Amino acid sequence: MRNQKVRTTMNNPSNATFLSIGELFENGEYIIPIYQRNYAWGAPEIEQLLQDIWDMASESRGQPYYLGSLVVHKRKDGKFETIDGQQRHTTLSIILAVLKSLSIQKTIVTPNLAFECRDRSKDTLAYLFSTEGEPKTNAELEPAMQAAKEVTQRFLNSKEITKAVLLSQYLLKDVKILRVVVPEDTDLNHYFEIMNNRGEQLEKHEVLKARMMGILQNQETDNKGGEMSTFSKIWDACAEMDRYFVMSFTPDVRKKLFTDALYCTHRTFEDLCNVLSSLQENASFKTLEELIKDATLAPIGKSESSNEYEGAYAGIINFPNFLLHVLRIKAPQASLDDKKLLTTFEEYIKTADDVKGFARDLFTCRQLLDRYIIKRYNDEKWSLRALKLSSDGSSVVPENSFEELNESLIMLISMFHVSYPNQSRKYWLSGALSYLYKASKNSTLVDKGEYLGFLEQLSDRFFFGRFYTNKALEYDDILLLEKSVPYSAESKKLNDDYLHRGTSTPNFIFNRLDYLLWKRLKADESTKSGNPNYIKARLANFSFTTRSSVEHYYPQDPVGDSDRFESDNQAESVDRFGNLCLISASRNSKLSNHLPHAKKEYYANSNIVESLKQVFMMSYDEWGPKHLHSLDEHEKMIIEVLLTRCK
Repeated sequence: MRNQKVRTTMNNPSNATFLSIGELFENGEYIIPIYQRNYAWGAPEIEQLLQDIWDMASESRGQPYYLGSLVVHKRKDGKFETIDGQQRHTTLSIILAVLKSLSIQKTIVTPNLAFECRDRSKDTLAYLFSTEGEPKTNAELEPAMQAAKEVTQRFLNSKEITKAVLLSQYLLKDVKILRVVVPEDTDLNHYFEIMNNRGEQLEKHEVLKARMMGILQNQETDNKGGEMSTFSKIWDACAEMDRYFVMSFTPDVRKKLFTDALYCTHRTFEDLCNVLSSLQENASFKTLEELIKDATLAPIGKSESSNEYEGAYAGIINFPNFLLHVLRIKAPQASLDDKKLLTTFEEYIKTADDVKGFARDLFTCRQLLDRYIIKRYNDEKWSLRALKLSSDGSSVVPENSFEELNESLIMLISMFHVSYPNQSRKYWLSGALSYLYKASKNSTLVDKGEYLGFLEQLSDRFFFGRFYTNKALEYDDILLLEKSVPYSAESKKLNDDYLHRGTSTPNFIFNRLDYLLWKRLKADESTKSGNPNYIKARLANFSFTTRSSVEHYYPQDPVGDSDRFESDNQAESVDRFGNLCLISASRNSKLSNHLPHAKKEYYANSNIVESLKQVFMMSYDEWGPKHLHSLDEHEKMIIEVLLTRCK
């Protein structure tokens, strides 16, 4: 995916062949050997692949899209044993199966992938392609593959059918994969070991750094060496996305760059140059090859004490995508597609002044990301923490970014993040960084109440702009509207087409609803639905996690119950929004066909809260075809909540 770097160690080029995806599935049978790991791609990887192919199909005008390599060994029986590329091959198989099930794929494509000693995986893939036979329960299917099917269905159902057909045609004809057949006498164990310990090729953001430093080098100025050194140090410090930006500088440098609050936004590039270019020798221009070798980054300045706080964490955005968000501060129309990283920067960054301005914004935005956007520490829950000096000024310690409203901000930001896990589709983050950039002028701290208000308003804009009209606005258009969208709960009706889609209901709708329910419960407001004591007892255990599977609370194929939902208002009640919630794929696979009382018992024993909407449904004593009044009451309440503006 992402026009993958082609990996080939072959000396004989005849063993490497470019195949279209149609040709890949028409020629040869492939085996996933037992030593390979199970299928493991989740929603972010699958959505990214689909979006990449969608973008290329829409814009390429016949230009091929290179997916990467498939390294195989040809067995004596003529079948190909997959050494590298099984995740992509499996995902492509699932995508083609979904295209077939939705009657989008007109060309007959059959699966050509089998799994050695993994009958469940083999049976799941065969079932996804099948149009006949008895329906299988989720418990009989491989959870990750079933979840991949649901992710693909949601993506395709959100697109126009004519464009989905275009994607299908482009996928089979113009998406290419390089099949590399290793020689017959290859020691596969040794090859597998070498392949998984090989060095990586140069990343696009490293090429971009070299190009931007080249622009600085070509300018006519007496201080271009100092400016190149400053740019390089800012870039390298920002590129360490798994720890706080300020920790890339030693204590003596931090005193010169930041205030006592370890915070100083909107420094001019000249100011930064005066501090950083004097610390050590001016950086010389490095070739791309030299940049690859210079991969290990040390704190800038003198050596640090060994007891200095490391501040390591897991953030929500990678460096290439973060660069694009920073670029949009001054170029709001810039693409967020990191496939286009180099061409996008070529369009907007052309002069030495452009490079210096971007470095200044990068310095500012990285501080804002660290202080005001959620992160995880050691697999703990989401947190919103900044760094400060200890009381005696001798060390750095973390503290909540806001004493008040910290919990509300964590809930709201994590709601956005899990709704849009795809790295290149985080439009909400673009809006948040733009707001923070403007709100932090003169290095002032951002007002917590105003920040929360902006994010709640952004949630409203996303919802009413995307799901409250027959023609959904594009996210960029919503952001450019600044404050509101031209729809109001008083004058328009919710587009029910987005709600009663069963497993294709958009994740954002579920997550926004859970945030609104959480907010009401925290304020002790009445919700007029379910058992309030049952609900409030579980509120403290709720947090937003990456959930990708839509569950039918009363199942489509119930175990031990002959009753079924009857048609209600021309829509199957089982697929009504009132009967749905968003949970993890693994639990949906485990519990999918259990009756509501069994699901309720499972969660009561585990103290796990995946969805507040699910908690509301479980708070009813009775649920199902004979108790439609419960579903009706619950659905009326949650739609009323959805139509309430956060702000």
